[in-house]
Amino acid sequence: EDAYYASGLELAARTGVSEATVVRFWRSIGYSTSMEFKLSLSRDLARASSGRSSGD
Repeated sequence: EDAYYASGLELAARTGVSEATVVRFWRSIGYSTSMEFKLSLSRDLARASSGRSSGD
């Protein structure tokens, strides 16, 4: 969840890679921007959270 609020530079520092590596990762999995990736991540986390709370 912290990844949503972190910049590419912050994610790079937390994972021990360069910011360019973070950007290449987003692009390699089909996202053109960090915001696109973060919105998708946010939706996935919300779905996972609602699944747990409903007993699925």
